[in-house]
Amino acid sequence: MLKLNINLAVKVFAICVALPMLSGIATKIYWYLQMRTGVDGPYFLYYSGSLRTAFFIYLASPVLFIVLIWAVNQSAVIRKCLLSPRIRYSTLWLGLIIAIAFILRIITVFNVDHTPPQPPYVSDQGCYYGSALGFIAGEYPMLFFSRGHVGLLWAPLFMLFENNVLAALLLNVVTSTLTVYLVYRITTMVSGQTCMGLIAAGLLAVYPSHVILCRELMTETPFTFFMVFALFWLIRFGVMSSLPQYWISRRWILDVFLCGINLGICHWIRPLAVLVWMVAIVWLIIIVNRKVGLSLRRSLIAIVVLSVIFYSSILWLMVANYRFQGEFSPSYMEGRGVILLAGTLKQKRGTGLNNMDHFKELGKLQNEELSKKNALPISMYGHKEVQNILAKAAWRRILDSPVEFLTMAATEKMCKLWTPPIMGDNPVKILNSVFFPGEILNSFLISFTVLSALSLFVCGVEDRRAMLLLLALMLVTACSACHFMFEAFARYRFYCAPWLIIFFTLSMQIISNKFGKRTIIQSDLKDHGHPSTQV
Repeated sequence: MLKLNINLAVKVFAICVALPMLSGIATKIYWYLQMRTGVDGPYFLYYSGSLRTAFFIYLASPVLFIVLIWAVNQSAVIRKCLLSPRIRYSTLWLGLIIAIAFILRIITVFNVDHTPPQPPYVSDQGCYYGSALGFIAGEYPMLFFSRGHVGLLWAPLFMLFENNVLAALLLNVVTSTLTVYLVYRITTMVSGQTCMGLIAAGLLAVYPSHVILCRELMTETPFTFFMVFALFWLIRFGVMSSLPQYWISRRWILDVFLCGINLGICHWIRPLAVLVWMVAIVWLIIIVNRKVGLSLRRSLIAIVVLSVIFYSSILWLMVANYRFQGEFSPSYMEGRGVILLAGTLKQKRGTGLNNMDHFKELGKLQNEELSKKNALPISMYGHKEVQNILAKAAWRRILDSPVEFLTMAATEKMCKLWTPPIMGDNPVKILNSVFFPGEILNSFLISFTVLSALSLFVCGVEDRRAMLLLLALMLVTACSACHFMFEAFARYRFYCAPWLIIFFTLSMQIISNKFGKRTIIQSDLKDHGHPSTQV
């Protein structure tokens, strides 16, 4: 039986998720009142999207959540599936889910244009494509916007396949489908129930945003896979590290090694894995050491191995940064000044930071700052000296109005991460939307996750596996939030989608076990030899 007590992990997660969402609702209310009164308010409270649609989602979500909990608790069949450690034909069901996921993504990819981007490469897709061609030619991208180091993954495919774009999109299909399988493995490992893994994998297999993203010539899909894969090995280490045989067989070395390698690949694609590495160290010392009972000596050994593997895998990038940028750094430093400067720009009402007016304003500001120092043209802003000029200008703007900058970051950008803009005003039309079906489901999923977190906060959960999973979700959320803070593209929230689905699925199991009728379940568990249903 579950041991129920409030713990720090659930509190932190509830705060990380609930507060941004509540601030998003408050922002929409403020914006509505501002439009009604005609009073112009602070720029950081401007927010795009539909007020009526947002309230429809936030009001409908608790109702649907309560109905779902009621259905789970009233149905012995559902509870038996949720709490039974095994399910018949589980391999067949898993194969069917993987096949459906693959077919949906293949259909999506073959229904888009496969014409390669043409130079000059201005869009994200074009820059990533040009980056891959550059690596084939032995060139290192000098411009920050052309860094697109997913080109390292695409370059071998481009040399093997005639249709470059289709090859890159097929990589999206493969990594997205494998992410579905990893979600199954993680959920099964943490919950101890095969059915929970099948439910989570099934939800992600048909999740529209995860499917649609495969057709984009972007980095999000492979990055999400390698991040989930890295944290899979980290979670496995936390789950298995209390077993003596795990250390005697030295299997822990392989798990830590694979975690480090996948973090390195993540860092090749986007400069976020250093943050995960830092938090993983804290996790290994505090969570695993205190809650799982792993000795401090073994925790430190695991940290050293993880650090050596991770930094060895990105050593080439550090050397390249020193050679071309004059800075021995593990991050893509080519554009740090530009990104920081972009994060200080005010937004116009009803628009996002990724609109053309914003880019024009950013370009104008860059030219003004560079002209003051008689610096190189903006086309050469990959150089360290120019980035230093822009970074200093950004810090001056932040120090001139620190409260406005921090408030903008907290309310505007974090709200958009968790409560994305909804296209349109009519809820009925929105639910039948053809162009952005993922927006609605993404908002519902986030709302359900918040409600799950609050439910677990009320119930409490004292279980090391649950804490391992919650920490993994917070790691990915932190990465997405930090990356989103300055660039503010809404697609970064998709990094969190697999973990939101896992957490929501497991919360259903915990709540079912807490409030459901357990007489049938307990006898079934005894038949399988499982005295508990710990998550």
